[in-house]
Amino acid sequence: MRHIEHRLNTLKRPKLMLEAARNGTARYDPKRHLPVLLGGSYHKSKTGQLDCLLDTEEIYNRLRKEKRAEYSPARHICYLIAILAEYSSLKNS
Repeated sequence: MRHIEHRLNTLKRPKLMLEAARNGTARYDPKRHLPVLLGGSYHKSKTGQLDCLLDTEEIYNRLRKEKRAEYSPARHICYLIAILAEYSSLKNS
């Protein structure tokens, strides 16, 4: 769990993106959203799921910084929503 907290504490994203992600957590449904976001790499452990989500989010952030055409802000926000919601769920369990 410490490595997850470390990764989250070092996340530096624009305020608007984080605000959008925080607002989206109310509608987040892990049963519906996680399989889509994780694809074939679905883990049973919450920390494994969070690691995969963080890895993919880092890729989207790199695409954002490089201003790549394949970057999708909406998809990036979906990963941030899932990260915030899953971390909150992990902390509260």
